[in-house]
Amino acid sequence: MRAIGITKTFPGMTRPALHDVTIGAGPGELLDLMGPSGSGKSTLVTIINGLTKPDAGRVVIGGEDVTDRAPSRRPTTTMFQQDNLFPEMSVAGNVAHPLRLAGASPTHVRDQTEVMLLRLGLAGVSDALPRHLSGGQRRRVALARALVSRPAVLLLDEPLSGLEQGLKAGLLELIDQMRRRLGMTVIHVTHDTPLALATADRIIVLDRGRIADEGAPRDVYQRPTSSFVASFLGASSFLDVRVIGPGDSASTRRVDVLGTAMTVAGPATVPTAAGREATLLVRPNALSVVPASGTTTVMGQPEPSGMLGIVQRRLYRGERMEYLVETERGSVLGTGDLWGPALERHEPARLVLHPERLWLLPR
Repeated sequence: MRAIGITKTFPGMTRPALHDVTIGAGPGELLDLMGPSGSGKSTLVTIINGLTKPDAGRVVIGGEDVTDRAPSRRPTTTMFQQDNLFPEMSVAGNVAHPLRLAGASPTHVRDQTEVMLLRLGLAGVSDALPRHLSGGQRRRVALARALVSRPAVLLLDEPLSGLEQGLKAGLLELIDQMRRRLGMTVIHVTHDTPLALATADRIIVLDRGRIADEGAPRDVYQRPTSSFVASFLGASSFLDVRVIGPGDSASTRRVDVLGTAMTVAGPATVPTAAGREATLLVRPNALSVVPASGTTTVMGQPEPSGMLGIVQRRLYRGERMEYLVETERGSVLGTGDLWGPALERHEPARLVLHPERLWLLPR
């Protein structure tokens, strides 16, 4: 599936909802579309499924240009935030509806419906009406209805929003199994960053109708193209730093971080000339927060003395302890020892940066 050069402006808008956006996803691939509200995610989905006509650009699925085809003639199915089930139709009837609408034979409708109900754990409620189901069951019925016709492209416009985390992960696991079994392309609009990082093959971040970043989850999280993408995808701290000169490779720079010289990786857009300014992205796991006094060790290894700061806030995350620490260059978020004594608010702390986990961005 490819959407090529998509541009769309709605009446009354001062800027395009989408501006020359090109995306592609292969068979069996899970592509997550992310971005703030109004960035163009849902508009792109409705252009791919044919509900919205682009001002410019093409949609190609399976090598065929479907830009001018009606939604019913495209090999796509969309799940929206609402279940949109037929209230007076049974679970089996809801699931079978797309096949009947397409004119499939009664035998094919029956067989495919039974298979989909079994795969999604709905065989026991096949005769129930939607109002008698739990929220999770209704979402599974909507998913079964979307999958029963085996679309080439499954479009998910935040259908898992509002569900508890465990149920959301379970449904996404079902989708993952089905897309691998059927070789189906899945395009998922979501605001759930942890889920996207854990499950997507690729992530595209949209901002004001344009692609802000694109790549594998690890790349866009650890090596974002801008501070906007870094902030959108997770907890971030930024430090203004001064470039000392080029590093030992084309992708590194020597920088002065609060009086300490470090070699840090970054994109080619970061200047190499001494004295130029840049922005240092510090994820919580790139900064260890330790007691200000005593022997400083990180991961069992002795560390050189780090910069000093004052603890502003302690954040227990379950799997880690985070501290917001005030420094002379602003506040930064770092990770402390989960099993050791907790640092208190207003207590001095020493900060140890891990250069290999830092990322340099243009100022």
